[in-house]
Amino acid sequence: MAGSIRCDDTEGRGAIVVQPPLGTVACSGEEGADLDGFDVSYVNGAAPGPCVPVVPIQGFVRAEAGALRLANRPYFALGANVYFLQQMFAHGEAGSVSSSQQAVQALDGVQCLGLSVIRTVGFNNGGDAASIHPQPGVFREQGLLGLDRVVAEAKARGLRVVLTLTNNHPDFGGLPSFAAWEDLHKDDFFRDPRMQQHWKDYASLLATRINTKTGVAYRDEPAILAWEIGNEFRCRSCSDAQNISSTVRELARHLRGLGVQQLISDGGEGFDDDPGRWPGLSNRYPVAGAEGASFDALLHVEEIDLYSYHFYPEAWGLNAGRDSDVWIERHEVLARAKNKVAFLGEFGHLGLGAAQAEGMMPNADRRRAEFYERWLSRWDDIGGALAMVWQVVPPQRAVTGNDGYGVVLDRDSITLAVLRHWAERALLKQAQP
Repeated sequence: MAGSIRCDDTEGRGAIVVQPPLGTVACSGEEGADLDGFDVSYVNGAAPGPCVPVVPIQGFVRAEAGALRLANRPYFALGANVYFLQQMFAHGEAGSVSSSQQAVQALDGVQCLGLSVIRTVGFNNGGDAASIHPQPGVFREQGLLGLDRVVAEAKARGLRVVLTLTNNHPDFGGLPSFAAWEDLHKDDFFRDPRMQQHWKDYASLLATRINTKTGVAYRDEPAILAWEIGNEFRCRSCSDAQNISSTVRELARHLRGLGVQQLISDGGEGFDDDPGRWPGLSNRYPVAGAEGASFDALLHVEEIDLYSYHFYPEAWGLNAGRDSDVWIERHEVLARAKNKVAFLGEFGHLGLGAAQAEGMMPNADRRRAEFYERWLSRWDDIGGALAMVWQVVPPQRAVTGNDGYGVVLDRDSITLAVLRHWAERALLKQAQP
């Protein structure tokens, strides 16, 4: 979106100019939750434990009448994005002990926090030795073995998995790889059947694959909570949002036709194309249709079970306080009005925001924790079923592989305490009769 946007301040503290979607300063009005008196059970340098007992995974999570259910009971979960697992385990399959150790440490940390779901890359079109699908029609066993281990290691810890099948962005290849194979633009994925066929070829291979570590076909694996069509689909060159929604419908039908028993999600950011549906939002950018995506249009795709939305206020020119209430509540309410289930698939804050712009350097861990406490409290109040923090990383990836949003195990004690609190809250809700 070209041009800067002025974020008007209704409380007299002055306005901040940002440059969506790449701005690094959020609008004013960033009130996080008050953590005074909050039970921070970790100290810096301490492990986030003790680990919760492993509950064996049985049965598939279902979406029914606007809610998630497991074994005829309501299902609630807080989870974490741990995107790099397939790549690390694939390098481990080739003999890299340190790569496997990083992945294992991340999974152990997620389990010890009491989180019950991970969301991770389920594809790899990249050019390194960990790739799965480096060329049209070529699938590498080493890369697939890495993904096999992701599912097996998560299952052994009682963690369910959301597998994303491609990416709007170039990380791990994604749509830009498909475009390069056909000498097209990545936006052509939403118009060109040849590009879509690359996605279908891989989905067909993976859904029917027998996991070498578990002996269970991917389409029959209850540890897989959901398949995501793709991460954060955008199409600026599309004439309207129907290009994305119709593509998602076609690919979801293909996936279901392969016999997958799990939930299917779109994987989007929750962008929309009508600001009128979002009263009170301080910035029109994410709901004015500039990115060719529409949460409302996707809600009409019956083949989808989980309707995804993300939240990065700093990147989108939103404030992390008041706008978070609108963003979370409206997605949950709009989905539920159609008996659908909304899914907060990613949320992240750098912990700096306006204070950084004003020359102050706050405690980033505490600042981030204040916002996560506010967001998760709102998500819980509105009856959200599933949310996933972006991202949890082991100490070895505190710099390399961390985009600034990473919550670092053994370091970010206050944020870790907030996540553990809401993970426990989700499990308690699930246990209620």
